[in-house]
Amino acid sequence: MHKKWTRLRIAAWLAMIIHLIAGLSMYFVLGHGLETNPDFADRMKFITEHRTEWIGSWIPWNLAAFAILNFFAAFASAHSTDANRKLWLKIAVILAGIAVLFDLSAEGIEMFLMPRLAQGRLDESAQFLTVDRCAVLLTGCIANSLYTIATAICSATTRTVYPLWISISGLAVVIAGTAISLGAIVDSTPLLFWSNALMIPAIVSWQLGIAFAAPPAEIAD
Repeated sequence: MHKKWTRLRIAAWLAMIIHLIAGLSMYFVLGHGLETNPDFADRMKFITEHRTEWIGSWIPWNLAAFAILNFFAAFASAHSTDANRKLWLKIAVILAGIAVLFDLSAEGIEMFLMPRLAQGRLDESAQFLTVDRCAVLLTGCIANSLYTIATAICSATTRTVYPLWISISGLAVVIAGTAISLGAIVDSTPLLFWSNALMIPAIVSWQLGIAFAAPPAEIAD
């Protein structure tokens, strides 16, 4: 049992650190080439002229997908103390695994296809926008919705185990994730921007809390 809690603490720390790095890469680099940049010509120019930085800045998000899957798996392993909770947590891990597939597919499109499309003329931008929209739906809607459901399951099934503030942090992740999915569906750039701005501190807070609290006192005793 001790090994399961050690694994969970390590997984929580790793996921938290990687998500923090990914958030910084989004703020300082990727944001220039995403739809949060209202200047379309500047978006295409940035992706074309900073291709190495563009591709490199997606790598933390690739790692974040694997890190969150590892976190969910470790969380499920540590908290599967009864049959009902074990079943729900197994479902959460499966959903997260499916989410990773959609997430990496979208990020692969952003990393390798978008730089080539960005080299086209501005009057031939329809393909760029169409492919970009597909990538947003893959990661922002499908993958993110699955991650959100998995987080809701993990947080809800352990709400009596952890301190209230950790449960509130988990709820904040679910709220931010729901807003991101909604923003992707309705194609609202402001909603995507602000919900992503909420997501990073929320998920870092949740994972940091679990890293410090695992194993919870009532279980450790």
